[in-house]
Amino acid sequence: MLGPHRLRFSDIEYQSYDGVEATIFAPTEGLDEGSRPCAWALHTRTRASASPADKEQQNCVVRAARKRFGGPFHNDSAGKNRYTKIEDDGRDAPSRGIYRAHESVRESVSAFQYALPDPTPDLKRLVGTDLEPLSEVDPQRVLYNALVPFALAAVEHFFSRSFRILLEFNPKARERLQGQTRKVEMAEALSIAEGEASIENVVVGWYSFQNLDGIQRAFNEWFGMDIRKILRRRTRIGRRIVTLDAALQRMIDARHGVIHRLYIDRGLRKHDISELLDTAMALVDAFVDHLESEKSMRIRDNV
Repeated sequence: MLGPHRLRFSDIEYQSYDGVEATIFAPTEGLDEGSRPCAWALHTRTRASASPADKEQQNCVVRAARKRFGGPFHNDSAGKNRYTKIEDDGRDAPSRGIYRAHESVRESVSAFQYALPDPTPDLKRLVGTDLEPLSEVDPQRVLYNALVPFALAAVEHFFSRSFRILLEFNPKARERLQGQTRKVEMAEALSIAEGEASIENVVVGWYSFQNLDGIQRAFNEWFGMDIRKILRRRTRIGRRIVTLDAALQRMIDARHGVIHRLYIDRGLRKHDISELLDTAMALVDAFVDHLESEKSMRIRDNV
């Protein structure tokens, strides 16, 4: 029988990556060799990818429970009655925030890649034959079009989120923010005063992150970053070599076709939408590459 379940996740300076879960339960069998019978037990959980703050919080929960109730514990990574060793992962607050934004996009893109439906077999067999035009009636091709706006949404989310995070912690941006004379709508001012919004979110709203011009203007005005230059690089996507800024513009045009003209591209195939999702991730990674190499920020795990 399960008892109370709690999840602790800290957004303060983006301290948490995965959070810490704690569940009280009634064990039906011995928990491990050498454990004495008990009416209730405590299970805590965080992932191997957890932040140092998450791991320390898990240790604190176990320490508090042992102090109050006693008893042994088992740590999957360290053994019996051994706390998790805490090692600094080298990330500061903005690095942690952008890491979380990057992982959110990566996990969402991967989920859609995994869930992409295969084309209808009978219609797929027509591709490459004289009857190939008939394959365009495949309902799956219609569904592929629905993922075109998602690919751009992933890019928009990442760049707007990264802009907000850098705005929060960049000293020069903070200094400029204090000297701003731009008028703020009364509704926004009330939301800020009541703690429902932040001035950083208001500034994010001044720009559109759905197009390259808006992204370029935001990052150039506040951080002196030339996003066009960062994205003007050739990258292999599937079987093709593409220039990322041009690929982003094609993505934007395709999204406008779906959203504003209700255009359905019946020639769109599974590998096309898969490459579109890969392009979204390549755009995100190009910006992270720049931060890691030019700004000396530790963001991803594999560096």
